[in-house]
Parts: sequence; C-alpha cells; structure tokens
Amino acid sequence: MFEYYDGYLGRRNSIPVNPDDLIRLRLQGLRWLQVAKQVPRIDGRVGISHNVLSQANRVRESDEWRAALEDYWRRHHNEASLPQEMKKVLSYPSIMNSETPLSEVSNSGAEPQIENTANKSKTAAASKQDPATGLEVEIEDPTIERPFNPEKIRVRTTNITVELLVSRIKYNEVDLEPDFQRSFVWKAERQSRLIESLLLRIPIPVFYVAADENENWLVVDGVQRMFTIFNYVTDQFPLNHLEYLEKYNKKKYCDLPRQMQRRIGESELVVNVIDHGTPEDVMFNIFHRINTGGMTLNGQEIRNALHPGLVRDYLKQLADTEAFRKATDYSIRRDRMADRECVLRFIAFYANAWEKYNDNDLNGYLSRVMNKINNTAPEDLELLAEDFEKAMEAAYRIFGRESFRKRYDLDDSHRRPVSKALFDAWSVELARRSSDEINRLVEKREDVINRFIALMNDDSEFDRAISYSTGDPHRVKKRFEAISLLVTEVL
Repeated sequence: MFEYYDGYLGRRNSIPVNPDDLIRLRLQGLRWLQVAKQVPRIDGRVGISHNVLSQANRVRESDEWRAALEDYWRRHHNEASLPQEMKKVLSYPSIMNSETPLSEVSNSGAEPQIENTANKSKTAAASKQDPATGLEVEIEDPTIERPFNPEKIRVRTTNITVELLVSRIKYNEVDLEPDFQRSFVWKAERQSRLIESLLLRIPIPVFYVAADENENWLVVDGVQRMFTIFNYVTDQFPLNHLEYLEKYNKKKYCDLPRQMQRRIGESELVVNVIDHGTPEDVMFNIFHRINTGGMTLNGQEIRNALHPGLVRDYLKQLADTEAFRKATDYSIRRDRMADRECVLRFIAFYANAWEKYNDNDLNGYLSRVMNKINNTAPEDLELLAEDFEKAMEAAYRIFGRESFRKRYDLDDSHRRPVSKALFDAWSVELARRSSDEINRLVEKREDVINRFIALMNDDSEFDRAISYSTGDPHRVKKRFEAISLLVTEVL
C-alpha cells in the first residue's frame, strides 16, 4: 500500500500501489497540491490500458512503481523521459508520507486548494471499506451543511448518587440500550479500575442521557460505566488488578467493609440530561458529537436509540434473513447496525417512492421512516418483507457475490465493499420488477453486468452519485434513474 497525507480530508490515507490508480488519482492525494491543475491533462494523454498495466498491478514498492510508470510512459508516448509535470508527481511521496501540516506544505511551495470534486478518480472515489461496518465509506461534501438552531439545545446538568443510579436501573428507568453497545464490553481490569476510582474518590467522566416524558433515561454516553457500576454493586464480579487498593482484589461488593460500600453508594455522578422536547435533529446532532467513551455512535445506532418500538425488531428481522446475508456475501458487520441501515434505506426509497424524495437531510428522512414503520399495519410490513427478500434473491441470481459493489472491469481483481448507495438503488429497482422480468434479467445477466460496468466507467455523474453525499436529492435521482434505465434497456 502507498500511504500519504491527505490535506483535504486531514488524515493519512492509503491506496493500492498501481500506476493506473495513481495516474487517475487526480484529486484524492494531489488536489491540494499546485500541480493538480496539470493532472487532468496528463491523465488524458496516458490512455490507460488495463492489459498493459496488468503486470504493474503487482508492484508494491514506491521505487518500483516509479520505474514501471517511467517504462509505461516511454513505451506508449515514445518519449525518452517523463514530462516535467509527471516528474513533480513522482516527487510528492516524500511530502505525502509525512504528517506535515497543510500550512507547512503550503509554505514549501505546494499551494493547497480544493478543486472541483466532480473530477474525482473513480478508483479513489469511495472504495475504502469501513472496518467498523464492512460497508464502503461514503464521503460527505464539505460544502453541504445541515445546521440547526442552537437555541433549541436543552441540556441540563444534574448530580445523582450511585445508589440512586442503581435504583433507577433496577426499576427499568434507565434504558442502557445494550443493542448498540453489545460488542463493547469492558475487560475485567478496566471495570475494576473504574470501581477503584470510586473507592479513591476520583471523579469519573460525565454521563449523557436523554430523558423521555416520564423522566426515564436513555443512555447516550456512558453505557459501559453504568453497566460496570451496576454489575459490581449487584455482586456480579469481583475486583481484580487494582493499582492502589490491592487488599480489595478478589472481593465483590458484598465482601467490602461497610465503610467502602457506603463510599461507593454515596459517590456523586455528574449527568448531562437532554430534556424531553428537544427537537430530533438537535438530539441527533448531540448524539453524534458525544464521544467521551471512545466510540462515536453511527447514524443507525442513534436512530435505533431514538425510536423504540417494533421498528427495531423489524429491521433486525429483515437484516437477519438468509437472502440479505447471502446477497451481501455475509460481509456487513451486524454489531454496529450497518445491516439494519441498508434495510432501512431500502424501505425509505421503496415504501416511500424515491421519486418523491426531496430532502437534504438523509438522516432526518430515515428517522421519519422509522417512525412511519412503527405505525404501519402488520400485513403491510409482511408484504414489504416479501418484496425485500425477492429483491435480495434477484440480486444474487444476477450478480452473485458482486451484488451491490462497484465494478469497473470484468477482470477487476480489486473487490470492493458493499456500497449503501448501490444497495438502495438496485434493491428498490429489483423489488419493483415482476417475477417474469427478474427471470429475463437473470437470463441476460451478462448484459446487465456489462452495461453496469459501462455505466460506472462512462458516467462520472453516476459514479459521484453513489460515492459522495448520497443523500443529496439530485444524486438520489441520478442513481435511481440510471439503474432503472439500465434495467429497462435490458428488458
């Protein structure tokens, strides 16, 4: 892998060391450098050939790819050496391999700038896999903002004792919502150290909760700390690996001297309460920003927390179907609810026709769809589930293990992760088709695949619509219309 510092995204990045990818890269690593102005012209001269570069795909070291690129250029452009602009490109890894601040790079002569993102390379556009979900990473345009009125933020701070917290949990007045935290259980040593902090009267981080109309709490941040405190006070584990109070190792709460029990029970905890009545868009933003526990909740986890009811089980039920898991090649992680978000996106654009979508806030739109599911008749939900499974089975019959993934070549050796945008576009289109139409698409699957690859290569607007800010109404319309047209032409 070739690593570099992406000044536009403000983080380190990496790409396969492949001359084809590097030449077409244009913006991903070079957009903030002065020579980026010249790259589109260079790219046009290269005339990439996958056959010519098949050997170069195995290159792994930077010196080797430079040599391969120089050889490629000489053989295909009859020039003894690279043009000056390309030599500059080859010299950039020494800059990009360091985490040089953008201001310092600018002072070194490489002027930072943001180019028209419509020219992004399709290979570099959004083919990274999010390790937390198994899905392809989608990039939001920095120009798109979803502001809210800060005066609507209603957060108050209160102090409660450990005894009161434990009482609340026992009476089910605190929703710890383990569904989205289940895989983030602290190890025994970390749990013991938290209890030791209470015994030493060391303040622990604040908690964030959202209150409902009955003053019950949904824990936004601090689930593991609450679990740990509750589990220890209810004698569910002994202390171990204590740093200072070693004499209490192997002791449960009931084994502690009364003085130490009282010290824990009377310890005060600081809780920031998001009051009931706070608008959902504000709640969503607050949830998204809070990260004191080391794990930022993703959009679906937040929606799941904000919308109790049958919708939680319904989305999980569809995500657990063999048809969905097989169509996505069992590659989408379930512990962070990425699978349920895919299901929700299908419902959002199928039950609510995508043609009517005109919302710049996809998160808000998906939240409203979850509310709607909670108020949908059971028989309608059953029909919706049948259509969903039909679409999943059809996708697998047509694309096999490559369902819902970007493809730029039949012989493409780089298998990309599942794209949420391709998932919603293809699944909705297939769900709308009759059984006879699906059978014809299966019979003509080679034509479908070839047309899809051509669409990916020839229509940069479509490529962008499935890679960047995919909730933008124009991009939603673009990808759905393109897939629908492709299917219609095949039929």
